[in-house]
This record gives sequence, C-alpha cells and structure tokens, in this order.
Amino acid sequence: MDAAPAMPAWQQTNDNGFGTTSADEISALAAFGNYLYAGTSNPTDGARIFRSVNGTTWTPVTEPGFGIAHDIAPPAILDMFVFGGRLYASTGRGDGPAQIWRTLDGLNWAPMVITGFSDPDTVDVTAMAEFNGMIYAGAANLITGAQIWR
Repeated sequence: MDAAPAMPAWQQTNDNGFGTTSADEISALAAFGNYLYAGTSNPTDGARIFRSVNGTTWTPVTEPGFGIAHDIAPPAILDMFVFGGRLYASTGRGDGPAQIWRTLDGLNWAPMVITGFSDPDTVDVTAMAEFNGMIYAGAANLITGAQIWR
C-alpha cells in the first residue's frame, strides 16, 4: 500500500508548443536558481530553452538553435544538468554534431562543446551526470556507437 499523500490532478502549465506547432516536445526539464527550465525539440526552427519563476508563466532564454545557422542548428535539447553553479544543456537529433551549452545566470549561454567532441559523427549528447567532481556525458556516434566523455 502506498502511503504517499494524494497528489492533485495534472494540469498543463504552458501554451501548446510555447506558441508554435513546430516545438513538438519538451525534451528536458531542470531546476536552477529560482527557476524551472524547459528544453524543447523543434526540428523546424531549432531547440529552444524557456524558464519560469512560478511554473506557469514561461519566457524564452535562448534563440531557436542557440542562434546558429538553420542548417546546422541543434533541433533538440536532450538533457539539462546543474553542476558547479552552472546549468548545462546538451543537444542532438540533427544532422550536425552534438553540442553542450552552459549558463551561469540562465540568460547568457556559452558553448562548451560544439563539434561533437571533435567528431561530427557524434550527433547526440543524451545524458549528463556528475561523478567524483567531474561531468560525464553520454553520447551517440553514428559510426562507432555509444560513447561516454568526461
């Protein structure tokens, strides 16, 4: 028997697609600072990150595809992770190499990895975790298979 308290009914807290039908998925969520962040998948315009101070009002904090040219813009945020006082976001599901971006304030994002760890066939960073004071990133390589980077 589950003794957990009853939860209220689920409620949607954003506009569908954050106002565009091309944003087809919320692919990652993370709490950082006093905000909840939502990473999207948008194969048309590129991935985007939104944040909310109350869980119901959302504001974009990145340009679609992090402002990268459309033909190589990352289409999806695959994971978000807090480490060392920074929020990290990883990308994938596109034709371009995997990327990892980070922010100290939630508004200004800088690339940490933009070339698939120097291999354009490394197209997704699907998971990130901290272990023994280091960041580990799980990646997909179209030629060589699954990879773990640190």
